[in-house]
Amino acid sequence: MASEGKKTTKECRRLLIFKTQDIDEQGHRSPPPVEAINGVLPGFDMDVIARSPHSHNAQKTDGTATSPIDVDDEWCCSKCTFRCNPAWERNCGSCGQPQKVKSASATSLIQLGKDSVKYFHRVQPSCPPEEDLKSSEQRDEAKFLSSMAVLAENPKLVERIVLTREYCKEGVYQVRLCKNGTWTTVLIDDLMPCDAFRRPVFSQARRMQLWVPLIEKAMAKLHGCYEALVSGKCIEGLATLTGAPCESIPLQADEQKARQVDPDLIWAKLLSSRDMRFLMGASCGGGNMKSDESLFKQMGLRSRHAYSILDVQDVEGNKLVRLRNPWGWFSWKGDWCDGSSKWETISADARHQLMAYGDQHGIFWMSFGDLLRYFDSVDVCKIRPDDHESRIHGVFPSCAKDSMKIVKLTVFSTTEVELGLFQEGMRGSDAKNRSPLDLCLLVCREVNNCNIAVGNLVAHSPRQLSCFVGCNVMLEAGEYVVIPLSFNHWNVAPDLPKSVHHYTMSLHSSKRLLVEEISTFRNRHYDNILADAIIQVAIKKGKTEEIRNGVTVYSLMGGWAGGVFVIENRQETKAVHIHCECTNSFNIVSTRGSLVTKDVIPPHHRQVVMVLTQLEKSQCSHLSRRLVHRIACPESGLEEWGSTPSMLHEPPITPEVAFLHNTRPL
Repeated sequence: MASEGKKTTKECRRLLIFKTQDIDEQGHRSPPPVEAINGVLPGFDMDVIARSPHSHNAQKTDGTATSPIDVDDEWCCSKCTFRCNPAWERNCGSCGQPQKVKSASATSLIQLGKDSVKYFHRVQPSCPPEEDLKSSEQRDEAKFLSSMAVLAENPKLVERIVLTREYCKEGVYQVRLCKNGTWTTVLIDDLMPCDAFRRPVFSQARRMQLWVPLIEKAMAKLHGCYEALVSGKCIEGLATLTGAPCESIPLQADEQKARQVDPDLIWAKLLSSRDMRFLMGASCGGGNMKSDESLFKQMGLRSRHAYSILDVQDVEGNKLVRLRNPWGWFSWKGDWCDGSSKWETISADARHQLMAYGDQHGIFWMSFGDLLRYFDSVDVCKIRPDDHESRIHGVFPSCAKDSMKIVKLTVFSTTEVELGLFQEGMRGSDAKNRSPLDLCLLVCREVNNCNIAVGNLVAHSPRQLSCFVGCNVMLEAGEYVVIPLSFNHWNVAPDLPKSVHHYTMSLHSSKRLLVEEISTFRNRHYDNILADAIIQVAIKKGKTEEIRNGVTVYSLMGGWAGGVFVIENRQETKAVHIHCECTNSFNIVSTRGSLVTKDVIPPHHRQVVMVLTQLEKSQCSHLSRRLVHRIACPESGLEEWGSTPSMLHEPPITPEVAFLHNTRPL
């Protein structure tokens, strides 16, 4: 056992781990043991803290200490302070800047007896549970804590997550989380990382509550380490904790994404979400906002911080929003704060109903105008207890030749449907050396027509390089086809290996639906479903340009994570030659494998000329397009435009791209 203990200390440099039950009835912790070490390790291998304490040397509660254990040289990053997993050898998993360091003290594990846990039994939340949350001052996990605080507004949701309902004397707990759209049960123990003074390094709970650190530890194990929980958005935490469809409502305009903000529409969405009792959280000073830290501090706000939205009210012509700071202090100091003269402008009954005074708990009211001024977005978690849920797993095709999975919906009566598309891990160790794929969901009418694969576009999600995308649609009785799309990973070279990218599609509906999974493999009806679906999107959502009499270009550019160009030739007897050049673009990839294409489009046909996609999310992208066109005889090829006069397409339409870029009849 000694050798096993020594192995553990090598993986846990300067880390004290103890059972969370070491708290007296008043909530005070015992003084640290003599062997306690100074310092805190910000990141470490989750496999270590998930092991049973009985397999290691430990200090017992009766004061009898085990012999110290020597700690050898270890690798630790001086730049980002992230502890390297030994399997990574000398490469930091965070920033690639290793440095050899020497441990000064031994690591201790404290194994507690039965007497020390008799008061610490509350696995489920107390009332009100949102006040249980407390973050360690040594870390900034506001986004994750905010999602926990938003969730705690509904205690029944917490009960659905922590499956172990009572204190477990063996120290084993089950936590149910939804990772990348798939429900997963995580098995953890009750060892929690602490500093030398027995204070939890990460989040903790007031009133001897276990559920907060247990859920956090389960999320850390799910994503590889606690460090993986630091960044991200509140919406990610809500999706993981609830598995429900989530929507982010932007509060700031974005010229690069061609996004405008409509305050009236945002207010209507907030009121609707409140009426539906959806969970809501707001991100302060995040995204692309240029935040002045001193100004936010002066106003009592924390920039790059997330708040829970508790209520939305229109009071005597004043649009007000009630928020909670999950840290429990640092409250709003502007209009409608506690003691603001604005409260004198409304009736006493209204003041009483709104419970205006609560900043001692981090709760405050703010005007809707100030919400738009200081906050970047509002994340809405659409919890509907009576919804019917389905989840479909699939693999994105690496070219048009590969088979793909589509979903056929049969709706029996008018139904509201929430659709979500999740890609595999983009957080923690799963995201190493990976850039997110572009995601998009299309909902089209099903048709019984041998000439086209799908009918008119009914709804679609945004097209984004994101962990997930979603859309809400009201479907009338009938049949529909749901198509998941992704393009920036395409490999159209036949001799190169193909990458495999898994996805999960979620479906929540207010009424029962018939859900069928259909493969396009050897399914002639759906051979050209990619081309027909993209054409429908371009026609309905794209910009229309009449470049010649009977020749139309449909363009999707701003806000589409790239671009889509469809050419339609309605000429009776003439073909059209199209030369499309996008060589001045950067951080953009094409499904044709080239940014310059030349095509012959016959009379009464359409063609998807290009689908362009941003490649790296972390870098800026730019898309430019130049079109040259001419009328020609339908029997002629590209002539001097092509490598040979008889060529119809350049680059050639190979089997790898044919089902997307073949010409399609009108």
